[in-house]
Amino acid sequence: MRLFFAFPLSDADKKNIRERIVPVQTVYPDLKWVKPENMHLTLHFLGNLDEGKADACMKLVEHPDIGDEGFDVAYEGFGRFPPKGIPRVFFIKLTGGLEECGEYHETLGKLLRPITSVERKPFIPHMTVARIKGKREVYPDVRKLTCPAGRIHIRSLVLFESVLQPGGGVYRKVAGKELKVKNI
Repeated sequence: MRLFFAFPLSDADKKNIRERIVPVQTVYPDLKWVKPENMHLTLHFLGNLDEGKADACMKLVEHPDIGDEGFDVAYEGFGRFPPKGIPRVFFIKLTGGLEECGEYHETLGKLLRPITSVERKPFIPHMTVARIKGKREVYPDVRKLTCPAGRIHIRSLVLFESVLQPGGGVYRKVAGKELKVKNI
């Protein structure tokens, strides 16, 4: 199974983001844009795991060390990976909720290390909105583009299976939990 841990977005948040990026999509139609139903905030991409490791990852969702508090994430503007040279990924930058995202990422990373290898590069919370394929010299200069500020409501943690298909990946929830919302 090809797996990743992520915070899924609500339908309302996906719609809101989609409306904000449509002007950019019309200027750069050659990019491979993420389908709205696939929008999420990745915490750990695990790759292909055998059944035993996949089962162990499914059980982690309910581990007592993993938080259970929901939170909001603010976003504004675009970024790219890698930051220099020809980019491969185009994303929306997160400007708030970074500490909370980092805590979930770090805790999951510690729990995943006995199960599978985990990337040790710095975690940069973001939402991928497009991949640059084919004519890679044709890509947006993210410094010139804008994505109006907005908020996302993080209300669940999910382990997804990514099934690769000719039309793009299809994500299927294999485990997850709802996060508590603080009353303010």
